[in-house]
Amino acid sequence: MKKIIIGAVLIMVAMGFVLMSIVGSYNSASRIKAASNVDVEAILTSASRKFGIKNDKTELSYNSSARAMATISADSGEVIFSKNMDKQLPMASTTKIFTALAVIENIKDLEQLVTIPAAAVGIEGTSLYLEQGEQLSVKNLLYGLMLRSGNDAAVALAIHTSGSVEKFCQLMKETAIKAGATNSNFKNPHGLDAEGHYTTAYDLAVVSAYALKNQEFKEIVSTKKVTMPWETRTYDRVIMNKNRLLNSLDGCCGVKTGFTKKAGRCYVGASQRNGFTYVSVVLNCGPMFEEVNDMLNLCHNNFNQLALAPLDENVYVEDEMTYLGAVE
Repeated sequence: MKKIIIGAVLIMVAMGFVLMSIVGSYNSASRIKAASNVDVEAILTSASRKFGIKNDKTELSYNSSARAMATISADSGEVIFSKNMDKQLPMASTTKIFTALAVIENIKDLEQLVTIPAAAVGIEGTSLYLEQGEQLSVKNLLYGLMLRSGNDAAVALAIHTSGSVEKFCQLMKETAIKAGATNSNFKNPHGLDAEGHYTTAYDLAVVSAYALKNQEFKEIVSTKKVTMPWETRTYDRVIMNKNRLLNSLDGCCGVKTGFTKKAGRCYVGASQRNGFTYVSVVLNCGPMFEEVNDMLNLCHNNFNQLALAPLDENVYVEDEMTYLGAVE
């Protein structure tokens, strides 16, 4: 009989805790609504975007003219817009995102000097006009790679990092896989058309999101202009970034343009606002800047993201962001 009484008491205590939890949740929800006038559905919608949870009510669409396209949250990895995003396609100089990442992750001192080899001189396409025997730092070559899109810089960096272009292409593939891109292959470090040289819009988005978490990479691709030495001239090289959205899109932080006849116009753009970053990729897209600009703005303007805190924290609204308690 004593055991039965004790059991009954324990059950009653447990039910009490459950009831208290329900009342507490109800009161917290009431405080949320009263303090901020934020619809609970709006909060759940925001949470779905922050944490990559699918919610049909939050879906947007974008009719892109690109042959392939992918726009993702760099924070959660969620795909927001897509079109043929897993189709293997040539990617022109957006290849250099993989190149730069492989160099940065495998060379500890970016200030070390590189002596330009003969193999890096006179490469077809855009160029820094490197000269054999000239010396530039790894970092300056990375600026030349990502701002000017120097194909000669790509070859110089590849040989300096791995000893040969062929070995560096293998390193690029390993780096891509490490970053989560498993559907890409490389035949060169610059992106000139070659059989078996391809990626996908999704792979480019994933690798770019990963690379932007590296401060060296982010600093380089968000730089608008840089000056570097030119040993054989009486003046310096002045390198301008080809990424037009750096000057027009709020929060633009990179990353790379590209073009060849086979690949068409290719572009990876990224923007960060209020601590949240989106990456948009278009392959073979005429209005590449315009479309990426539109998609990134749609992401920022429609997906107010939510930072979660314990239920007993205060709720407040600031600008277009909804916060529960402390901001991340």
